[in-house]
Amino acid sequence: MALTIQDLQPKGFKVEIKGLILDCKAPRLSHTLVLSKVGEMFNNLDKLEREDIVKAEKDFDWVVAELIPELKGIELGIQDVLEIVTQIMEHVAPEENKELEEKGVKFDSDPKVEKIG
Repeated sequence: MALTIQDLQPKGFKVEIKGLILDCKAPRLSHTLVLSKVGEMFNNLDKLEREDIVKAEKDFDWVVAELIPELKGIELGIQDVLEIVTQIMEHVAPEENKELEEKGVKFDSDPKVEKIG
């Protein structure tokens, strides 16, 4: 079976927030990078200034408005934000990577390799 251009097209998926199931468009690279940045900020809250937090919220709102239009303009609670980020990022990882991680394969950098920079 030959691949077509349509096979390469990213597919949307469903996200669930508080029992509500919504359509989510396939994220582009820009969406993924912004969500990674927002997620990383949540892991380092003690180092953030208020301006950083406000910027992260605006960035997240932009991603949500583009990927889940039904949520555009709706203020979400922190738990809902984290849930959406988690669900979207789960769909970004290739299926092969998920299968390998379940078998114990890690994709971290090699601790024996000297870091440059």
